[in-house]
Amino acid sequence: MDGGSTDGSVEIIRKYEDLLARGQWPVRCQASPTGGLSEKDKGQADAINKGFRMAEGEVVAWINSDDYYLPGAFRTAAAAIGPDSSLAMVYGDGFVVENGSGSKRASGIEPFFDLWKLIHLYDFISQPSVFLRHDSFEKAGYLDERLHYIMDWELWIRVSSSGRYAPYPRPLSCARLHPGAKTGSAGIKRWKEIMWCSRKYGQMRWPPSVFTQLFHNRCSL
Repeated sequence: MDGGSTDGSVEIIRKYEDLLARGQWPVRCQASPTGGLSEKDKGQADAINKGFRMAEGEVVAWINSDDYYLPGAFRTAAAAIGPDSSLAMVYGDGFVVENGSGSKRASGIEPFFDLWKLIHLYDFISQPSVFLRHDSFEKAGYLDERLHYIMDWELWIRVSSSGRYAPYPRPLSCARLHPGAKTGSAGIKRWKEIMWCSRKYGQMRWPPSVFTQLFHNRCSL
């Protein structure tokens, strides 16, 4: 899904779309026809939702332009979530990659899923390392298109009512950190969305997240 960019993304999409159609770019899975769509959207959540409504797989995920999967991520996620119908989501660890230096540090995940902590404290789930059961995602109602900075965080809370979550200790993705990254540069706008979310799903007027996330500068999108 491309929002009408002019940075060459569309040409890259068309190149691989053509190679796939002609069988000249090998894939090692039984996938539905692969393609892209480039058009003006109403924001990131709107674009991602369009992609998910087109998706046909039992397990779905999304990756943003700054991020990338590590080798074996799909195989690992499919093996973890596939056999257990009670699982709504599997999320792995990942790395944050510093722009320029290329140095990596672990993003860090909680060893056990804690809904109270997710609602009231912080988002401990690395979005690029998330793989969702498609029907659980549909039951949750897709991403909230009113949100621009924490649409993934708010989604994790809603999907939790559809089944169990399974943390996976292996890193599955890398997220690039740079000054223009959306999460790190959002400031007070992101903080207002966090406050709204914590109050909506929690029981506290002033949840800890209102204070811990005020000066947050971690890239997760």
